[in-house]
Amino acid sequence: MNKEVWYKIKYIGESFGVDELTNGKVYCAIEDGDDMYRVVDDSDEDYLYDKINPRPTDDSSKGGKWEIVDTLKCKELDKKLKYISEIDYELNEAITAEKLKNYISEVPVADKSKIVEYLYKGKIALMRSNVRNDIIDSEAGTIGAEIWRTDGTYKWSSSLIYYFVNYNLKLSDEFLDYINNK
Repeated sequence: MNKEVWYKIKYIGESFGVDELTNGKVYCAIEDGDDMYRVVDDSDEDYLYDKINPRPTDDSSKGGKWEIVDTLKCKELDKKLKYISEIDYELNEAITAEKLKNYISEVPVADKSKIVEYLYKGKIALMRSNVRNDIIDSEAGTIGAEIWRTDGTYKWSSSLIYYFVNYNLKLSDEFLDYINNK
């Protein structure tokens, strides 16, 4: 399994499910074992689909096939896009609560709801199945799976969104100007 490569794959076949796969639509995926792709499907969640004949588990559709549209190594993705916070990468690696607290603001940014909406609208570029926990408040539990989104210029993680929403994580002034000028 190569988790250093993500794929853009097009589903060709009978559409099935309200939130599963749509004929002709391009999805982001990583390999998960020898015969499966972990795909962010129409539900905006990642699920396992067969590499050869993706179909519903209840066999209500004959399914279809995948066509690889693009592959990109994670390191190449990192070089292409800018982070929206100087610590975003560290949020998904080894960061201490003390270091993270240095990037938390007491005051929310202006138009916070507009920024949150923009962050959630980013296209999913990469996802990993590893789950993150809240490192500031251990009682809060899990943040969720690691999902990276992009708008084609910037990239950000689901952890960044979580800490921005819940703790007012500081974002770069450059990114805030970029959003306000849209």
